[in-house]
Amino acid sequence: MPLTKPLVSILMPTHERPEFFKLALESALAQTYRHIEIIVSDNSEDDRTEELIKAYAADERIHYMR
Repeated sequence: MPLTKPLVSILMPTHERPEFFKLALESALAQTYRHIEIIVSDNSEDDRTEELIKAYAADERIHYMR
């Protein structure tokens, strides 16, 4: 039976602090363990975080929910 690496989920709630969110997201993406998914839950009333996350659209590890 082959060993598979477990998927690690990183849950990132955010609310109207895109500058801090970006730092946290970059930290999560910099992890050496590569088998991750990043689930972003954005509860902001403005679109700043949503606009920021568009730069990461090609990264399939990131799942964004507004």
